[in-house]
Amino acid sequence: MSAYSDPIALPEGVQLQSYDDQPTRLEMAVALFTRSATSEAFGSVHARSVRIPTIENVTIEALAQFSGLSVNKVIVQLLEVALDEVFQAMTAEQRTQVFAKRGELLKATCGKDGYPVFPDAEQPKEGDI
Repeated sequence: MSAYSDPIALPEGVQLQSYDDQPTRLEMAVALFTRSATSEAFGSVHARSVRIPTIENVTIEALAQFSGLSVNKVIVQLLEVALDEVFQAMTAEQRTQVFAKRGELLKATCGKDGYPVFPDAEQPKEGDI
């Protein structure tokens, strides 16, 4: 099961075991990168500045050019796959601790109405995520 739960389109060739089954983030990323699937997402997004080593940077650019996706979308897909892999490798206790910390961080962003307020967040543009 993914650490995320947004609905995703079923890529061509992916066989599901049950109606409730979904492709993994890895299967979805490969399908997007090979142009056999599309996806849409919604929600707030946050700009981050990171330093990416040269080989990984040009590999991301190559994936973007090969797939026709934006560099941003490629990076987001890769992050989702990486996070899923990390969480699968953690113990249940470690995952619980990380998810509890994530909950604390989200709760700290809530306004008086109980809904998160992200002053630095933007609404994604078509194709961004």
